[in-house]
Amino acid sequence: MAAVSLKFVEEENALSTAETELSKTMQQAHDLEQQKAAERLDLFKLGERQESIRSTIARLEEDAAQRRSQTEEGTRRVVASEAKRQQIILQLLQTRALLAEGYGVSDRLQEEVAQWHEEKSDLRQQRSSFVAEEQKIRRERRELQDRQHADEIRMRELQQSLATMAERIQDEYQLQLAEVAASDASAWERWRRSRPGTQGTRQDEVESAPSASISESSLTIFDDREFSEVRPEIEAHVSRLRRKLKLLGSVNTDSLNDLEQLEQRFLHLSTQLQDLVEAKATLEDIIRRMNQESRRLFAETFQTIRKNFQHLFRKVFGGGEGDIVLEDPEDILECGIEITARPPGKELRSLSLLSGGEKTMTAIAMIMAIFQAKPSPFCILDEVDAALDEANVDRFANVLREFQTTTQFIMITHHKRSMLVADVLYGVTMEESGVSKRMSVRFDDITEDGNFRRSAAA
Repeated sequence: MAAVSLKFVEEENALSTAETELSKTMQQAHDLEQQKAAERLDLFKLGERQESIRSTIARLEEDAAQRRSQTEEGTRRVVASEAKRQQIILQLLQTRALLAEGYGVSDRLQEEVAQWHEEKSDLRQQRSSFVAEEQKIRRERRELQDRQHADEIRMRELQQSLATMAERIQDEYQLQLAEVAASDASAWERWRRSRPGTQGTRQDEVESAPSASISESSLTIFDDREFSEVRPEIEAHVSRLRRKLKLLGSVNTDSLNDLEQLEQRFLHLSTQLQDLVEAKATLEDIIRRMNQESRRLFAETFQTIRKNFQHLFRKVFGGGEGDIVLEDPEDILECGIEITARPPGKELRSLSLLSGGEKTMTAIAMIMAIFQAKPSPFCILDEVDAALDEANVDRFANVLREFQTTTQFIMITHHKRSMLVADVLYGVTMEESGVSKRMSVRFDDITEDGNFRRSAAA
């Protein structure tokens, strides 16, 4: 037992020793890992430094190449500067020669400037004299312009007076001023040419020219009297003559032109009137021929429709008598048409006295009579058989069969007997509430027992 305990103690000591060594080993391993990480970090830093050194070397090489190119460029510039310096020295020598020559030219120019100053003084004196003369001429020019302006004003006043006088002569005597001036008419001259030496009396009624001059016998005045003394008397006489002319009234100088214009217009209107009369006669002749042709066509068509109506009326009613007559046979284009009907077993009466069914049958006979005279390719009948009984529907159907070769009928009806006449039946049904459905049936596709043929069903 003691041996076992001792052995157990030894085992525990050995285990403790082993654990201690294991801890040391793990610590060493941990230290090695940290050292390894530090070495890796140092290696990475060394790599980055190496890359930095390489980039620095490359940059230094580029700088060295740039320096070499700059050195070469500086050498070229030094050579060029030396050549330019030699050129500048040459230009400086040439400039010195030109400067010496310029000094000589400057001396000559100073002499010429002195001469020009003298000439300038002379010219200033001449200019002063010219300015004084110019001012004198301008004063004279202004005086002349003032005189010219005054003359222009006077001329305009005279022209205005002359224009006023010309208008007055034109208004009062219907004469142009140029005509009066060309005629050399003058009251003073006519007075001077009058009988001298005798002292007569002034006449109350004086015959004068349109220029308002004094007649030879109007006044008798001594030759030695001046115009200023005679003027009041002449003007008084002219005033009396002017009053007499005003009493006579104004003369219309445009009357001849107005007459000529009226004659031309009368001739133009007469020509137009003649054309209108001829056109009216032509139109009346055309209307007359159209009326004759219309009467002929209407009469022929009316007789044809009348015969057809009489025949179809008997067929529709199964007897009886129907006719259409003109209210005024003398005026067939303007008069009305009267329809008379006598159904079987009844007396002859007007259409307004018939029953609803009889009116319908009469209208059907009339329409079919018109179709028979001039067939139409289509005809739509909207419930025309609504007021007919079965017997009349059968007769109506028989009439429609006769027109099937020339006219295609589209008939809206609720009668089964009318439906039997059709080739194709179109209907609207409502299988569901509020939902309409269209359907069509061709009677050729239906057998006698009411079933669809197989070919139609397929």
